[in-house]
Amino acid sequence: MKVYMPKDSKYQKLIETIKTFRAVTEEAKHFTMPSEEDIIIPREWSGLTQREFKEFGHLIRVEDGTKQYDEKEIVLTIMRKHIFKMRLAKTEKNLIERAAKLTRKDAADFVRESTLTRAKKIVDATDKRKH
Repeated sequence: MKVYMPKDSKYQKLIETIKTFRAVTEEAKHFTMPSEEDIIIPREWSGLTQREFKEFGHLIRVEDGTKQYDEKEIVLTIMRKHIFKMRLAKTEKNLIERAAKLTRKDAADFVRESTLTRAKKIVDATDKRKH
């Protein structure tokens, strides 16, 4: 996903805060922020009024993703177009659903996050051995 944020001095504090944990590039008329994961931006980071923050949310453009915003937070979600089908035993399904419930996620999000975390560890470990 690629996020385009307005370049305006009243949003500077928020942009600087986002830069502390995301790669943000300054361009002529906007800032860009690529991301491979969902992002939540709370208003508390901004120093903006509720109205100004909602306006900032309105001005953000998202490529290959979606945005939802109100006066409290902006939620940027990656477009998920690909599907993996799996067959599970009833006990496996029940275990996943129980773990998802304990982490306050739905089963699909739990499976996606767990699988991606494990895949990243495997790939990172393999890449380190190659260097």
